[in-house]
Amino acid sequence: VGMEEWAKEVFDQALKAAGRIENEWGRARALNEILKGMERAGIEERAEEIIEMIEETGTMKIIQVSEIVGEIIKEVGIDQALKKVKEINKRVKLPLSLRLHLIMAILEEIRKTKGFKQVLKLVKEIEDAEEQAWVWMDIAAKIAKIGMEELVDKIYDQALKAAEGIEWAERRARVLQAIAVGMAKAGMRGRAQEIFDQALEVAEGIEWASERARTLSEIAAG
Repeated sequence: VGMEEWAKEVFDQALKAAGRIENEWGRARALNEILKGMERAGIEERAEEIIEMIEETGTMKIIQVSEIVGEIIKEVGIDQALKKVKEINKRVKLPLSLRLHLIMAILEEIRKTKGFKQVLKLVKEIEDAEEQAWVWMDIAAKIAKIGMEELVDKIYDQALKAAEGIEWAERRARVLQAIAVGMAKAGMRGRAQEIFDQALEVAEGIEWASERARTLSEIAAG
């Protein structure tokens, strides 16, 4: 009994610490780890409270889906994992943010075991143009942090190529704007301005006035 009471006190302290984490995603992940720890310790009375705290961050679904990445890889192997994500998406229609989260997690496992070249090859095989563009942008941002300027430029070229295949003008405009922002952060300011102008041009061609106004304002806001 004494050990159980001690464990509860430790978990209470952990919850207080987690509650002070400003970043919602970071707070949700910490709360999720605490929840799993309490389940292992057989402490159930505060489970509903913690689940509510996680749900308040708006990231519960991301956590639930991200936790299946390991299971997907175990089930079908790394090579087939991206295809499995595609099958899951067909069944449950995951939001773009969740699909990207899963894809990037799988690609990271591929990078660790098979190398960066294999990652690049697989990204080119992503059928959804918007997904592919965002994945290229994520890769470019990570490479930019380690100063590989020439490779960053080539990766952004791939992102732009993917963006050309995005059917909906408003989505294509937002992707181009995001590419421009990424380029600017990587020090590619001249090219960033060129892509930003392209984003504006695409947005100005949106048929519906309300959508055109909203997209233009989002691009302007950066």
